[in-house]
Amino acid sequence: MAIDVLVQPKVPKGMPYIYEPGAFTIRGPKITSDPESGASGGLSPITIHGSFFSTKKGKVTLELGGMVKSCKVFSWSMDTIQFFVPKKLTAASDYTLRVSNKVDSDTTTFAVTTP
Repeated sequence: MAIDVLVQPKVPKGMPYIYEPGAFTIRGPKITSDPESGASGGLSPITIHGSFFSTKKGKVTLELGGMVKSCKVFSWSMDTIQFFVPKKLTAASDYTLRVSNKVDSDTTTFAVTTP
């Protein structure tokens, strides 16, 4: 998403505005490597690598057949997220792992194993 920028100089007064169409581009998160599988209720965090995750913590969810479970986020940075797989999830290899921030979201397939 391109963002237009309008700058109003302070000095000297009366100077015209500076308008820069499309000066910034905001991008949604992009998962660049599929994380390994994780055990339901596991104590070791799972790592997701990617880009444009944001400097502000967003959400990580696991989805299967209409069920959506939020994951506890251990750490969050612009290119790496660590999270814990929630307890009491059924083992399956076709969960949708979703990373969301204020701009957009990205998904990949994730396998949940039994503890």
